[in-house]
Amino acid sequence: MESVVVYSTTFCGQCRALKNWLNSKNIDFTEVNLNNDPAAMQMFADKGWKSVPVTVINHKEVVHGFDTAAIESALKLEG
Repeated sequence: MESVVVYSTTFCGQCRALKNWLNSKNIDFTEVNLNNDPAAMQMFADKGWKSVPVTVINHKEVVHGFDTAAIESALKLEG
């Protein structure tokens, strides 16, 4: 089973679109809302990530932004 974590914020339209897309593809994911988790926000900053959404797949592949092609490739999905 793939591990998919989406780092987002409460009012991010791209984050909302990404989560809707993942749901439409029946891809299970864990959301980390940076507005509600100061420790996650610090980790996000420590990694040098600047903006959300960020999707981490299998604890190693990092996709910045709402990039469905990159996520599909990382998950080896057919478009």
